[in-house]
Amino acid sequence: MTENGKWKLRVQYETIKFDGTSGGSTYLDKDVKVNIPSRYVITGDREIPGDFRGNKTYTAQIVNSNFPAASFIWTTNTGIQTTTTTPSFNVNITDDQLKWITVAGKSSTCPQWGETFKFDIVYTPVFTGPSSICSEGIYTITSPGTITLENASGIATLTALGNNQWKVTRTGTANGPVNLVSTSNGKVYKKNIHIGPLFQGQIEGYTTLKRGWSNRLYELFEAGGPYTNHTWTINSNMITLSPNGTNVKLSVPTSYNYLDPENGDWVTLKCTMNSDCGPVSTTYDILIMP
Repeated sequence: MTENGKWKLRVQYETIKFDGTSGGSTYLDKDVKVNIPSRYVITGDREIPGDFRGNKTYTAQIVNSNFPAASFIWTTNTGIQTTTTTPSFNVNITDDQLKWITVAGKSSTCPQWGETFKFDIVYTPVFTGPSSICSEGIYTITSPGTITLENASGIATLTALGNNQWKVTRTGTANGPVNLVSTSNGKVYKKNIHIGPLFQGQIEGYTTLKRGWSNRLYELFEAGGPYTNHTWTINSNMITLSPNGTNVKLSVPTSYNYLDPENGDWVTLKCTMNSDCGPVSTTYDILIMP
C-alpha cells in the first residue's frame, strides 16, 4: 500500500524473444485508489443491567485509517436505521429488546457502503428480594435467563410464579445459606440468601483469663435483630457467670483446677437468644492461662 489509501497493483510477466527464447522477467506497476472505506468496529457497553433504562452511546472505531468513511449507517434489531456523519450513535433503551447494532461506513467518493460490523448486546440479570428469609421470600429477576436454586437440598425449594418472579420456601426448620442462580448468555449470576435465623453480631471481651480473676466483662454487640431472651452459658462448671441481658461477667476462682496445667484450658462462652426466625447463638473462645 502507498500513501493516501492507494494500492500498488503489480503485474509480473516474462518477455519472449523472436527466436522463442526467454527474454527475462519484468513487471509493470499501477497505482489504484481504493474508495471503499475501511471496516469499522463498534465500541460501547456490551453488557447492560437488565433494569437499565436510559441512553447509551456507541462509537464506530476505524480499523484502517487510510480508508476513512464520511458517513455511517446504523441498524438495530428493533427496527432503528439512521445515518450519521460522525462515528457515534445514541440509542434510548426503554426495555431489554435491543439485542444487536450494526454499522457500515461510506466514503465521499464511492456510493457503496463498506463492510458491515455487528455488535451483540446482552442484559445481565438484576435480583430484587430479601437477602434472608424466615419462611419464604419472593424474588423478581429482570432478564432472568435460566433460574435454579443452588446448595438448597434439604434447606429450601424454588417455585416459578411467572412474570419474572420466583418464590424461595424454607424446608421445615432448616437453616443455612443457598444461592439463587441465573444462567444467562453462558454466564452465571448469583444472589446469596440465608434461610432461617441468622445472628450477625459478636461477643467482645478478654481473650485470656487467669485463676483468681473476677467480674471480667463480656458484651454482645448485636446486628440484624431484634433479639430477646439472652441466655449465657460456658462449658466449664468451675467458672462463674453473672449475666445481665447482653452483658455477662466471668469469674475464675483461685481454686480453678486446670485440665492442661502446662498450656492452660480453652473454654467457650455462648449466648443464645430468640430472633423473629427462631433461636440463634454465637460463641467466643477464651484461654484460661496457668
